[in-house]
Amino acid sequence: MSRKKRNKHNSISQATPSHPQAPAAPAVRHRRQGINPVSLINFFYGGGGAYEAAGIGRVFKNWQYSQGVADAEILGDLSTLRERSRDLYRNNSIGRGVIGTMVTNVVGGGIKLQAAPDRAFLGMTDDFAEVWEDNVERKFHNWSSSKNSDAARSATFYDLQSLAFLSYCHSGEIFVLLPILERNGKNQLCVQLIEADLVQNSPGQFTNRFCRDGIEVDEYGAPLAYNIRTDTMSWTRVPAYGEKTGRPNVIHLFKQERPGQSRGVPMLSSVVENIKQADRGSKAVLAAMVVQSLFTAFIKSNNPHAIDPLIPGGANSPTSSSTLDDDDYDYTLAPGAVLKLKPEEDITFANPSQPKSEFESFMMAHLVWVGMATGIPYEILSKKFLASYSASRASRIEAWRFFLTERAKFNRDFNQAIYQEWLTIEILEGRIPAPSFFASDDMMQAYCRAEWLGSSMGQIDEKKEVEAAWERVQRGFSTFTQETAAMNGGDFTRNAKRLKREAALIAPFMKTISEAEANQAAPLPDSSDIGDDDGAQDAAGGATKQLEASNV
Repeated sequence: MSRKKRNKHNSISQATPSHPQAPAAPAVRHRRQGINPVSLINFFYGGGGAYEAAGIGRVFKNWQYSQGVADAEILGDLSTLRERSRDLYRNNSIGRGVIGTMVTNVVGGGIKLQAAPDRAFLGMTDDFAEVWEDNVERKFHNWSSSKNSDAARSATFYDLQSLAFLSYCHSGEIFVLLPILERNGKNQLCVQLIEADLVQNSPGQFTNRFCRDGIEVDEYGAPLAYNIRTDTMSWTRVPAYGEKTGRPNVIHLFKQERPGQSRGVPMLSSVVENIKQADRGSKAVLAAMVVQSLFTAFIKSNNPHAIDPLIPGGANSPTSSSTLDDDDYDYTLAPGAVLKLKPEEDITFANPSQPKSEFESFMMAHLVWVGMATGIPYEILSKKFLASYSASRASRIEAWRFFLTERAKFNRDFNQAIYQEWLTIEILEGRIPAPSFFASDDMMQAYCRAEWLGSSMGQIDEKKEVEAAWERVQRGFSTFTQETAAMNGGDFTRNAKRLKREAALIAPFMKTISEAEANQAAPLPDSSDIGDDDGAQDAAGGATKQLEASNV
């Protein structure tokens, strides 16, 4: 190498550390090693190929999937998904079991209100707060227990809770209108449930950026109005919020699984095929068992009276073989049936046997898959508890976490939203006092704070559960209020007040019982002190009379 070339090379190498174009040096070295600049760019800024799941091998050869934003992938399939999910709920035991288990554990017999205003922020004393809470809960319970809470007057609010959550499960969503109607001479809030299918584009509307299958949205995707079909050719446009008050006119209950998603997807969508296949398999096995249980004999003869002795009434019977026309031959299998064939006919049976020994494992596998997708463990879904206490309790706890998550969402989006509107109307009508309620949003939220109490998980071994609850309270890990709500959905404060009243009522009876037990336990006088048997008998008789006098 010449000096000129060597100096040039050295000058580049020496200038690299402080030269502004220093990143070019690795490119020179990589080019020497056979790596082109494009590979270097991919090395730093991405080129793909590291994940096998993104490959194009034989495993993924026939894999078909969609590409698009949430609504693009959902809206076109919603109608079919709803119809199939509802059909599974109506006609399939697994589909009905999944949704029924959800409704029973999330809503149960109804989720009750427990008013809990922010006492410190509102400046309420404990005595005033307790009176206010009792008054609100009493009025809300009266409203919830009456069918006047339903715009159609066909259900109570607790019934509407179950219906709304049921529709949310098998349709993926439910819409709620909140009209103010006159009931018994006064204006009050009512609840009107709208099924998902009725919210759709009106004539001339098309799904686009600002209209999502009947829901008009703004540039951010926030709802502006809902188009509800009320008749064959009639639609009603309901603004999402009141023009003057800004209060919500519509509650849209659905689970958003992707950003930008405008409509809800049925709960069974991902397991529709699994449930349908399990249904077909169970029907096939059942049909095979029925066919195998039928004993039917076929007679093939040129003698027209060959079957007469086997038919009551013989040749003179209206059902005799000699009176049968071609259209009268009946080949239906039946227990103990004897059927006649035409001379040119024969019977060939397909083997109806099914792998009945594998049927249980087949169904179990499908139930496990369905449970994994829906969040309900196999034991809870099948109502089959054959494992140990610890395993059964673990399944129950896992399921209960899922149920509590769903209940929390339902409480936020349905119960609490309706309670806030109900309380606002009651305060406006002057039926509930709430100073400065409309002063600010903070004041409104402070008054509207509440807790919702539903059914509890239940206990497998109540003694162990109670002892564990007592231990948590004693060590400060929990409170009596929390444990009471978790064990039976009760209210500890109310329990304490009721126990106090019951203790006052039962105190006289307990005193009488205690005195009777003390008298009964008192030792009888010794015979040496009495002097004779007659004296002992008199003492015993006196103790008996004391017990009788105690009315015990």
